[in-house]
Amino acid sequence: MALPVGISAKAKSDIIRNAFWWARQHSVFEALEWEAVVVQQCIDIGTAPESYSLVAATTAESRGLREALVGKGRHKKYRAIFKIEPLRVVVVRLFGGEQDVATLINTTD
Repeated sequence: MALPVGISAKAKSDIIRNAFWWARQHSVFEALEWEAVVVQQCIDIGTAPESYSLVAATTAESRGLREALVGKGRHKKYRAIFKIEPLRVVVVRLFGGEQDVATLINTTD
């Protein structure tokens, strides 16, 4: 069943931080394009949230969290970490693929 998707304040901050990186490394246009693509991909998670992999649970905060690879191009390099609630999906953080979720995740806003 499709669910609406919310993006937490921390995930929004993660998206903005990464968009600034894109602007510095590429261009403002590329950064805005990257941000639009990633936000749409996060929204699309709600179509079938149960189909995504669970995050390896190493802490109480990470139990039950799932992850979706997002980003531009065919090699998605970012991980949208989300939880499924009864009436919606919440993207709690967005990390570069090389970052360790267990040390970075904190689902409270």
